[in-house]
This record gives sequence, structure tokens and C-alpha cells, in this order.
Amino acid sequence: MSELRIDSFGELYRKTPWKPEMYQDYLAPIVSHVDGHFEPLVASFGFWPRALQKVNVEKANEQGRKPPIMRSTVNVRDDNLGKSPLYGPAWRGGQRCLIPARWIYEPNWETGKHVRYRIGLAGWRQLCVAGIWRTLKAQDGGYSKPWR
Repeated sequence: MSELRIDSFGELYRKTPWKPEMYQDYLAPIVSHVDGHFEPLVASFGFWPRALQKVNVEKANEQGRKPPIMRSTVNVRDDNLGKSPLYGPAWRGGQRCLIPARWIYEPNWETGKHVRYRIGLAGWRQLCVAGIWRTLKAQDGGYSKPWR
């Protein structure tokens, strides 16, 4: 974060605390380029909140249509990012961010069972994971985007 001239997320955390581990729909700290400089923000982790997905499922059920599959949207492959109907507009629009972390977990299935596999830098120093963000239109007509 020092390379981006961001001293601390302390002030942001005091206003809007987040949990130590991030899962879909949890609040998460991010860094994005805002008005010509890098700024710490808080966002909802995951690109398509489960609450919005549930609304689509309920709507399909009410209309007698097959409901869409609920998806985890915290990971996307880079080979289809720009072409994706979900992720593409944000990627092409330059809505990129960095997600600070000390480590990330990935599933390890070598034993046949899901084991959390921790990945990070030596000494568990801070790193950043690349991300994209988007503004969501809420049911009430308002908008939800990363906030300060």
C-alpha cells in the first residue's frame, strides 16, 4: 500500500468495519483509482450479490420459468473476462481495483476432501489481489457502489 501512497485503512475501518476473512457478500476493503489518485474504499465482496440472484430466482419461479443457477462470483478466469456478459462491461470500462490481503485460501482436493490451502508471501507480508468492481442498481432505483 505504501507504493500507492495509502497510509492506512484505519479511518475507513472505524467508519465501516469488515470481518477478517472475506466471503461472497461480506464487506471488503479495496483500493481503486478515484479522481486521479488511489483511494481506499469499502465494497461488497463478490460481483453479483446473492440477494440479487435470489430475486431473479423468485421472479422466474413466479413466472413459471426455470430459475437461473445461483453462482459464486468471487473468481473469474482471465481468458474470458473481457467477453463475459457479467464481468466484461466493468473490465472494458476500466473499473479495476486492488484487494489487500495477507494471504488467500484456495481449495486443495489432493486428499479427495476439501482442504483450505493458504497462499501468500514469505512472512505473510501484505499483498494485493487484482479485482474489478461495478455499480449495482438496487430494487428501489438507487445505486450501490464502493464507498469511502
